[in-house]
Amino acid sequence: MVPELCQGSLSSDKEKIMKYIVFEVPDLPPTPVIFPDHIAHSDISMTMRKEKAWLPVSAGFMGHIDAMGYFWASGESISLKLKSNPNDATLIQRFFDL
Repeated sequence: MVPELCQGSLSSDKEKIMKYIVFEVPDLPPTPVIFPDHIAHSDISMTMRKEKAWLPVSAGFMGHIDAMGYFWASGESISLKLKSNPNDATLIQRFFDL
């Protein structure tokens, strides 16, 4: 699958790959959570489900492609057994107003 590309910037470190999970949240639009790649998807999901009763619906990795600020979101979470959604990059861009 070709990763979806969106223009935006999450940090000045354009080579950093981050992990993300998109949660289904009661009474809110789908909500992405972005975190460092050394933390397991399942650790974030367990905390959010326990504290907030959020349900994970997609998960993967994201990173920058070039100096123009384009980034990608793709892959999957093995620990959650969830794949990324083709629209995750757009969702993250709009949610964080990138």
